[in-house]
Amino acid sequence: MGEPTDALQRLRRANEAAVLGELRRSGALSRGELKARIGLSRTTLFAIVSDLLARKAIVEQPAADSELPRGRGRPALEISLNAQGAELIGIDLQRNRIHVIIANCAHEVVGRYSAPLPLDSGPAERAAQAVAAVEELVRREGISLAPVEGIGLGLPGFVQNPASGDPDRKTPFAQHVAAALGSHFGVPVATENNSRLAALAEVTWGAARGRDNTVFLAWSDGVGGGLVVNGDLVHGAHGAAGEIGHTSCDPEGPLCHCGGRGCLEGVIRIPALLAACAERGVAAGDAAGLIALAAEGQPE
Repeated sequence: MGEPTDALQRLRRANEAAVLGELRRSGALSRGELKARIGLSRTTLFAIVSDLLARKAIVEQPAADSELPRGRGRPALEISLNAQGAELIGIDLQRNRIHVIIANCAHEVVGRYSAPLPLDSGPAERAAQAVAAVEELVRREGISLAPVEGIGLGLPGFVQNPASGDPDRKTPFAQHVAAALGSHFGVPVATENNSRLAALAEVTWGAARGRDNTVFLAWSDGVGGGLVVNGDLVHGAHGAAGEIGHTSCDPEGPLCHCGGRGCLEGVIRIPALLAACAERGVAAGDAAGLIALAAEGQPE
């Protein structure tokens, strides 16, 4: 019984994707227009539309010209994507800051929120901070979470447990945060290193769109990277592919939060470079200041 059920579920998801895709391309359409464009049976289309309406992924309202004189009967109705209905939540949970975005079924960002975070919070505190940030964004923008299908969670550092050898086994920290978010919002949570997710975003939507092979480097309060090879995100045998920030530059150097010593991140991350400039009597201020000084060859 499992295989037929799975096949039916895949077919339903494909039909649902066809409905949403046509609404993305064409805007508001009547049920009749949707049926003609997609080629689904009336029964199948109406079942999918009813489900999407119940999930608030789409809305049905009078057509723009419904106030014009027309024959007897109810006014014409059109279906469109719910611009304020959240389909996906993206959370970048950095060490000292959180960024949240919510996107609708049209892959349009309907809300953004960022806030500082205290350093060295535990997994329970981090999960609570993420929940609070999402709920604050929802409150500010009046977004409905009823249609939400899933959460993408980006975390710094190791997300796959390097000691397990199992690519699906996450670190205890990542497991705890993801489980808490999934339990609170009642949706699946996909967890990955935030630099790798940034690499995937660039290949999908950004500067590397259309490229099969891409190297992404992240330089901010931390240092990381991501690799896309032949169109696939690379994790490596122990989940450390692209994690250049924790390459040791000095085995006798200062202890890093990852447990290693003399990591590259500790040397070139923005706060470390600002501190190094200050020691030489040069005030850089921020990342933009560092870049401007470097362009001038300063400090020597």
